[in-house]
Amino acid sequence: MGAGRVLPGGDPPGGAEVVHESGRTRVTRLFLRGSTVIRKEPLGPSGERRVRHEAAMLERLRGMAGVAQLAEAPQYPGSVMLADAGGTSLAGAAKPLAVDELIG
Repeated sequence: MGAGRVLPGGDPPGGAEVVHESGRTRVTRLFLRGSTVIRKEPLGPSGERRVRHEAAMLERLRGMAGVAQLAEAPQYPGSVMLADAGGTSLAGAAKPLAVDELIG
């Protein structure tokens, strides 16, 4: 994972917004000083194993175009910290998506 310091839990002073939540995963955008990052928290009994596996795979793919990148940000136990690519969540997009949007 990124080389940032480990934080004890909770949200940063700048706040957070939930981007997605299910029974298996919570994805949150954290507002840090001057930037935002994405915190992905695998939930449930296999959560720790999934964090280790995902972080290992993303480390191997570091720098590849089109792949989520590990963030050099403070680390939260039990989470994968990702660089925030910005943009909007597909969950909030109008559906069905227009053909031009899908092809682009």
